[in-house]
Amino acid sequence: MTLLFVLSVLLGLASTPAEARSSGPYSMDILVDGRERPEYSHQGRLFIEALENREYTIRLTNNTSHRVAVALSVDGLNTIDADHTAAWKGSKWVLDPYESTEISGWQVQQHLARSFFFTTTERSYGEWLGDTRNLGVISAVFFRERTYQRSIVDHRYRSRSSGGFDMEESWGLGSKGSGVGGSGIGSSDSSTGTGASSAGSTASSPRSEVAFEDADVSSRAKQSSARSPAATGIGDYEHHAVSEVDMKLLRTAVATLELRYEFGADLVKMGVLPRPYQRTWTRRYATGFAPDPGR
Repeated sequence: MTLLFVLSVLLGLASTPAEARSSGPYSMDILVDGRERPEYSHQGRLFIEALENREYTIRLTNNTSHRVAVALSVDGLNTIDADHTAAWKGSKWVLDPYESTEISGWQVQQHLARSFFFTTTERSYGEWLGDTRNLGVISAVFFRERTYQRSIVDHRYRSRSSGGFDMEESWGLGSKGSGVGGSGIGSSDSSTGTGASSAGSTASSPRSEVAFEDADVSSRAKQSSARSPAATGIGDYEHHAVSEVDMKLLRTAVATLELRYEFGADLVKMGVLPRPYQRTWTRRYATGFAPDPGR
């Protein structure tokens, strides 16, 4: 697996948010212990249940034949530099054609990341940074690389080009690198001469020997209502190297995938998850009761 990012230098245009999908041109999935979290659609938005104190990974997939750059933010903070910026201006991860990659933490140094984990607002990374404007939101904005066709030169008249797109573009810096097995992410070699990576996907290994199990709706509903809303903390260190790459992008995003995460009890209150079903039993009996030895 190869990870890349691009640092754009110009402000961009907004795009319309769409639901994350497990299939389609681009997708974003949230994984806990290597398993995708179930997604729930409610009032035009997509939700997942946050499991307190559990680490999670964000899987990004590019199912197209074009290289793309992805501005990925958690709680409104860019996952590479923690800036609260517009997607076009922010740092970006780059995916080769048909590549899938997993981002498991905040990139705090060129060779180090710190893991994502679900927690309360008070313990969140956003609270520590003093920026809690978008807690509970994970967003991935995809920008396609600008490509060119070969120019056609007609010496009788003037030069004509059959390539390019009638769109604005940006120059930027980027990085590439690979995770290591210790972080639960595979690694692969990449080319350094052209800024291109080797395409492909990786499979993550579980972070824990304990099998993942969902609690039922009843237990979720019994969670303390006094607990603050869900947010993401900054967890353990893991080796994750990145390096720079130049890339030109189309200015308009080709996809924006967004979802919200909340604790189970809050999802029940919001109507995203059903309230627990409680059955009332009416028992019938014959005349007389069991003898009582105490009387």
